[in-house]
Amino acid sequence: SVSVVYTPIPADFMRLSAFGDIQQYLIPKGDGIHTEVISESTKGETYTLEYTSEAPGIDPPQPMRHVITVFALRPQEAVIGLTAQASAGTFEASKETFTSIVKSLQTNL
Repeated sequence: SVSVVYTPIPADFMRLSAFGDIQQYLIPKGDGIHTEVISESTKGETYTLEYTSEAPGIDPPQPMRHVITVFALRPQEAVIGLTAQASAGTFEASKETFTSIVKSLQTNL
């Protein structure tokens, strides 16, 4: 699945750092949740994070998901979030499509 969120922000948000530690904001956490960061990068006001996450310790158990998420700031305008995810077993079949979508967003910001 792929989702895009566009959220207007106040004019005083000029840098990604205004949101604090973005990785801590984006990564699922809690008792019974295990997350492993695969890669992360920042280019300008765009942060990209790839990780796997599973929650075998919660009820009902959640299978491993492979996620690529982009958090981008358009200063004084909006935050744009894009998340592409699939089950770990089917991610490779979708990876080329997900990578293309992420690059398209990054190119057009």
